[in-house]
Amino acid sequence: MDAEGKYCIPVRDLPMPVVRYDARGQCHYMNHAARMMMRAASDCGCVPELEARLLLPQALQQYFDAISEVAATGVTRELELTFDRLPEAQREHYLVQLVSAPAPDDAGGVLAFYFDVTACKRAEAKLRERESFLESLLDTIPIPVFSKDRAGRYLHLNRAFQEFLGVPREHFVGKTVFETSPHELAQTYFEMDEALFRKGGVQHYEFKVRSAQKGVREVEFSKAVFHDNQGRQAGLIGAILDVTERKRAEAGQREQFRQILRLNRGLEAQALELSDARARLMNVLDTIPDIVWLKGTDGIFLLCNHSFEQFAGKSKAEVIGKTDQDIFNAELADFFRERDKAAIEARQVCVRDEWVVAPCTREQTLLETRLLPVFNADGMMAGVLGVARDITERRRFEERLARREHEFRTLVENSPDTVARYGRDFRRIYVNPVFASLSVGGADALLGKAPSEFPGGSGTVLYEKQIGEVFATASNREFELTRSIWTAGNSTRCSSNRLVALETLASGVHRAHVTDDGEFLLQAMTRKR
Repeated sequence: MDAEGKYCIPVRDLPMPVVRYDARGQCHYMNHAARMMMRAASDCGCVPELEARLLLPQALQQYFDAISEVAATGVTRELELTFDRLPEAQREHYLVQLVSAPAPDDAGGVLAFYFDVTACKRAEAKLRERESFLESLLDTIPIPVFSKDRAGRYLHLNRAFQEFLGVPREHFVGKTVFETSPHELAQTYFEMDEALFRKGGVQHYEFKVRSAQKGVREVEFSKAVFHDNQGRQAGLIGAILDVTERKRAEAGQREQFRQILRLNRGLEAQALELSDARARLMNVLDTIPDIVWLKGTDGIFLLCNHSFEQFAGKSKAEVIGKTDQDIFNAELADFFRERDKAAIEARQVCVRDEWVVAPCTREQTLLETRLLPVFNADGMMAGVLGVARDITERRRFEERLARREHEFRTLVENSPDTVARYGRDFRRIYVNPVFASLSVGGADALLGKAPSEFPGGSGTVLYEKQIGEVFATASNREFELTRSIWTAGNSTRCSSNRLVALETLASGVHRAHVTDDGEFLLQAMTRKR
């Protein structure tokens, strides 16, 4: 068997293409798989010099240089080969292994083994295309985004991440936090990552990070685990949200609510027990019966309590961010809008009683309303705080009380008994006509004077002492007077456990009691004997 046959028999039936070259790069043999590869790729029936039909000059030269190098050195070499002269859709990709093969003339030869990697290359191209797309997509996201593998090495950082930290991605990619951050900080990041891998789900936590341009910033980390195609944990992806401005806004809101508490006198006692947190403030506002709301200068509701919800018949979610026109009927909305406008123009607290139809109950309701203009730190008008109290029942009670007072006064004015009313200084506040008619000088002589001043006399000392006892004990007393004591030397007679009335113009039975407001009322019922 000649030397050529030594190569033909073992390789002719191999599934991968095999080509034998001499030291000058001349093709001496192709197995069946190689011929099929060349013909299929070239779409031509002839095989000689197919390399020139399949490879561009630069790639062709590199190919033959590699063959010459292997023939000269005897060292095996690998290179990737792409039939780049063909249209891109028809290009084949091969990993070519070149090994030294002795020739009959000892000039040396080379065997080329072709391994088809076309499918792999195309998959890699698609993967690169997808990665490029995802990278472009992530770079459009304005918040910093990063990913790590299961070992904690950074895989990708978007442009926002680099700009936020002011460090190029090369500083992170392929490295762990222990290689990019101080040890104590890196340990904290590592422990949080491991906790996420143990528990799964989405992890949120707040942290302080030094940014490239704005110094120390308060940020919120949001991270989640991703898996490979076999369901194993492959790594994590995270985002960093800068919440510094939000935190400052929340602090501003807390300050604004502290101003509201100072302006609302009805809430001063509760305000001393409140923290500066909005949630706790709302809890307090929801416990008071007064209707409380806050609007901006544009009429948009910024706050309301539970009593407002009951009055309007709507939840806070239906109120906050809306205007009166969105919540009430047109007539009531216009009324509220004009009232707010008046408070803003007045730039001071406006108090008024208003009859309105409550949207929830459809009943006439009397509201005692305070509207307080709210100003910001610059002294600019920021909105209107409203506090309203339902005084419908109180007004009705006052009206009933007034009617009863009128009825009582009418009864006393027309009573045949003598009636007098005293203050704690024992001076007369009121005498009815009967009492006035029995005294020289009438009511003018009696009002504003104590018994010791008018009519005077020794008996009035005892009289005022008994008045003092009524005030001290706050108990009703009844006493019987047998004779008048307007003249010195007159005597009185007391029934058992009864206070003797010391001022009357005729004998009779008298009753005395202290009124709710602390004034002494003496009624003398005349019974002549």
